[in-house]
Amino acid sequence: MTGRNTFRRAKKVVSRGGSSRGSETLSTPIHPDSTSEQTQEENQCSDTQKSPHEQGVPVRRRGRTTCIDIQNMPPGTRAFIEVNENNVPSNISESVLLGSYLGVIARDPVLAPISFTDWRNKGMEPFKKKMLAEVEWRNHKNNLKAEHWDNHPIEEILESIPAGVDVAQWCQLVTQWSQPKDKERASINAANAKKQTCPHTMGRVSSVRRQKEMDIKDRLLLWRINRLRKDGTWSSEDAKQRWVQACELLAVDGLTPEDGNVEANERVFNMVMVPEHPGRVRTQGFGVTPTRYFPFGKKLWQDLRCKQFK
Repeated sequence: MTGRNTFRRAKKVVSRGGSSRGSETLSTPIHPDSTSEQTQEENQCSDTQKSPHEQGVPVRRRGRTTCIDIQNMPPGTRAFIEVNENNVPSNISESVLLGSYLGVIARDPVLAPISFTDWRNKGMEPFKKKMLAEVEWRNHKNNLKAEHWDNHPIEEILESIPAGVDVAQWCQLVTQWSQPKDKERASINAANAKKQTCPHTMGRVSSVRRQKEMDIKDRLLLWRINRLRKDGTWSSEDAKQRWVQACELLAVDGLTPEDGNVEANERVFNMVMVPEHPGRVRTQGFGVTPTRYFPFGKKLWQDLRCKQFK
């Protein structure tokens, strides 16, 4: 289906105002990244959902998080977020609250329109000053695709407007997903995701938070904790084998991971792990760079990377 036909179909969806997978949404003007004008309509999105109980009594179910307490805070009031030496949030309840609020911002169709194909688009400049986190904006779009982009006909997907999503922006996003170039990129990304052989078991708990809670000093022990389930089993066989290999390498020098030799553990950690992406530090989350994390200098970091490739 061509882009023009897709948007023609989208106009019919707007005129009906219905949705099979979500409630009606508040419509906003098309942003500069769009290719045609859309009809606008205003509706309200419910924060809660009701479903019939076994005896016919309506049951009130929890909707999406709105962080209404933060939005209603008096002017000048701030929530204290503790960060570590790398400026990564590390206190427990407040860091969860921060993540939830960033998610609320990313789902706001006025502050963070999903109709743009890329964060670097020039049309996004006015919104960047209002939107606080690129990663949440991107994750919101990824979640929408995971939940609503399936093997159904594109006409049906266009009608299935998710709750809280602007109608016109949804039509633009679906049109983008249906392009051959975007489908090819999605296939490549899906194939790369399957190469992940050591998944973590952290859930919503960040690696940095867990490091602070358990007072872990090195990345080898932190990586192990992040790959163990609650029952003590490993998340994958590959993760288990990498840990065994690390223990064997340390045993050559008469050491164990629990001895607390940070330098030895770091050396072995880099030997048993696959090369990291340039500019990133494994286990430390987003925004932490090698030059900031490793106080012993750039040269030693480069030496560690060379050992990974050997």
